[in-house]
Amino acid sequence: MKKVYVVLSSTPTVMGKIIRVLTRNNFNHTSISLTQDMSEMYSFARYKACNPLVGGFVKEFPERLSFGNNKKVFVEVYEIPVNRDQYFKIASFIDSIRKDKEENLYNSIAALCFLFKYEFKANKAYTCASFVMDALCKGGVITEESIAKVTHLKDIRDIFTDKLFFCGCLANYTPIVGMQFSSEDFFVKTNCVSNIKGVCLHFYNLLKRHHETLV
Repeated sequence: MKKVYVVLSSTPTVMGKIIRVLTRNNFNHTSISLTQDMSEMYSFARYKACNPLVGGFVKEFPERLSFGNNKKVFVEVYEIPVNRDQYFKIASFIDSIRKDKEENLYNSIAALCFLFKYEFKANKAYTCASFVMDALCKGGVITEESIAKVTHLKDIRDIFTDKLFFCGCLANYTPIVGMQFSSEDFFVKTNCVSNIKGVCLHFYNLLKRHHETLV
C-alpha cells in the first residue's frame, strides 16, 4: 500500500485573499504530493512570485506556498491510501505533463471566470484544482462524476474528509522539518514590461486553446 497527499493551502497573496473572500472559503490553492514530506509536490500555479497571472505546471515546495513565511500559511493535508498501480498511474500522469513538449498552461482565465460562475476551458490548461482532481481520476482514486461535483476547493475537502492527516500552520507540519528545498528562480523579480508582455502572450495562448475546444 502506498499513499498520495492532497494539500489545500491558504496562500498569503493578494490574489489568494481575493479568491478566499469571494468564494467564502478558507483555501485558495491545492497541490498533490507523491510524498509525505512534500519533496514531490506538484500543481498548476504562477511561475514567478511577482506575476500571478502567468504560470503552468510547477514542482512546488513549502516556501512557494508561504512566500517565505510558513507561520502564516494554514494548510490541510489529506493522506489517501492507493495501491501500487494507482500510484504508478498518478505519477505517470504527472510525469507526462512534465515531459510534454507543448507547454501545459495555468488556466488563469478559468480561475478569474470561476469567480463570476463562468466556465472557461482550454486544451492543455489547468487550474490547480482541475489538475489535482484529474491526476486522482487518472489513478482511479475518484471518478469523473466526482470531478464534476467540484466547484469549490471545499468540495475536495468533502470528498476526502475522512482522510485528513494534518490541519494547521505549514510551519508545524513536521514531515518538512529539516528538509532542504530549492526555490530555483521563483523569487527573482522581473520588470513591469516583461510582466505585461508575459501576461499578454499567456492570455493569447489560453484564448487560442479555448477556441480549439470549440471547433
